[in-house]
Amino acid sequence: MSNEQLAEKALEEGARHIIVVDRGQSGSGAIRFCKIGQSGLLPIPPGLHVAGIRLQRDFGIISRVKPVRAIAILNPVPPDEVKRFATVLADFFSIPLLSVDEATKTATSLMSLQRDADGKVTVSFMAEPGYVEVGPRVTVSKIEWRADT
Repeated sequence: MSNEQLAEKALEEGARHIIVVDRGQSGSGAIRFCKIGQSGLLPIPPGLHVAGIRLQRDFGIISRVKPVRAIAILNPVPPDEVKRFATVLADFFSIPLLSVDEATKTATSLMSLQRDADGKVTVSFMAEPGYVEVGPRVTVSKIEWRADT
């Protein structure tokens, strides 16, 4: 679909926000967060360059994963670009951004954002019991904060 068709379909469905996943020829891609406006898709920073995705089936535990009833984002420490990104996601999805202590008391499932030794940001999803990673895991090579990404 074109961006215009995508915006039109989103309006028909009553969506206010959408996530656009673009795939490049090399398999890597980009993720764009957008709100729906009268003039079409309006990008919401940041734009993400995806280095890799590991799907739920790659974790080998599909049959044990229960549907998520509540999710929160684990608040990254210390504050930096990753925390800024987590704050945007919490706002975009209207879900809480919680400390580790708060999360263990209230959240059923968690989205965790961490920077690895190579400087890439990993977004992973964990479920109870024991906050086991269940996927998907998205590895982000670059975060762009310009509105036109």
